Amino acid sequence: MFLIKGIIKHIWIFSICGLIFVNCSPVSRESSGRDQQLQAMLIEKADKLIAGKKYSEAESLLQKYLHKYPDEPYSDDAAFRIARLRVNSESENPFFNYQNARERFDDFKKKFPNSSYISACNDWLKILNLYNAGTKNIRYDDRIISSGNSDLEKQIAQLKTENEQLRKILSELEQALER
Repeated sequence: MFLIKGIIKHIWIFSICGLIFVNCSPVSRESSGRDQQLQAMLIEKADKLIAGKKYSEAESLLQKYLHKYPDEPYSDDAAFRIARLRVNSESENPFFNYQNARERFDDFKKKFPNSSYISACNDWLKILNLYNAGTKNIRYDDRIISSGNSDLEKQIAQLKTENEQLRKILSELEQALER
C-alpha cells in the first residue's frame, strides 16, 4: 500500500512539473524574444538620438539600459556607445573627454572581452594613446614664448596644426564607425 501511494505521489509531482514546464517554456521564449526586440529598439533609439545630436538623452537612455540589462546581448552595444560618446568632438556634446573615453574603452575591454566591438575599441585606444602621448610632449613656457623665440613659435604652430589634423582624423573615424 505504501509503495502504491509513493508511486502515485511521484507520478503526480512529475505530472505537475511537466505541465508547468510545458506551459511556461513557450511563454518564456516569447517574452525573452520580445524583451530582446525591445532592447534592440532601445539601442536604435540611442543611435537616432546621437545622430540628432541629443547627446544627453542618448547617454541617459544608454545608462538606464545598462542598469536594467547589465548582462544582456545588447549590453556591449550600449557600453561601446557610451564610450564612443566621449570621443565625439562636436561642440554640442557635453561628454567629449578623451581621458574619460580611454577609461571607458579600457573598462569595456575588461567587461566584454568577446564583444564584436573589441577591434574598434582597440583602435580607439590606440588613437587615444597616441593623442595622449602627443599632448604630453607639448610644453608651453610663457617666458620663452614672450621672449620672441621664433624656432619655438614655429614648433608650437606646427604642433597646433598636427593637433588639428588629429582632431580631423578622429572626426572622420567617428563618421566611418557610425556607418
